[in-house]
Amino acid sequence: LIGGRRRHLMSPPVLAKLDAWTIVERTSKQDAALALGLDLRELALQDIEEIGTCNALAVALLSANLLTELTHSIFACIRLKKLDLGKNNLTGLPARDEWTRLPELLVLYLHDNDISSLHAVGELVGLPNLVRLTLFDNPCAKHPSYRHYCVNSFLTLRALDLHVVSDEELIEGATFS
Repeated sequence: LIGGRRRHLMSPPVLAKLDAWTIVERTSKQDAALALGLDLRELALQDIEEIGTCNALAVALLSANLLTELTHSIFACIRLKKLDLGKNNLTGLPARDEWTRLPELLVLYLHDNDISSLHAVGELVGLPNLVRLTLFDNPCAKHPSYRHYCVNSFLTLRALDLHVVSDEELIEGATFS
């Protein structure tokens, strides 16, 4: 155990680009399309274009890489339920219409990136079933209205960062006629 986590005896290769061989080691591209989960953490990935070939993917762990943007390929994984993009170099987020292509996404980790705009965070309203979101350690999380904005923008959200969304927070944002 290193840092509380089990490590393989062999270190993963340092990669600059994700390819079908890396997606599911020792499988064909056809078999990669059947993968339900990928653990590609800490591989120094700068590109995840080939991930779009994983049509059945439900869980993608892509934290601690070198991703600076999300390309359309991730949105081809329409069965995604959990997407971990924490600890990358993301500065913005794709438009709302891209996020609507992931209707089953429940959990999205975006913590420890460089997302500065609450407007960019607002694009995530395209995720109709999002229940858990992390954005801590991003510049946008320092905005005075950050938490209030998020809990009242994402109606299905049950946890933001490391805290459960309380009923009081939702009532604060309610508008009554």
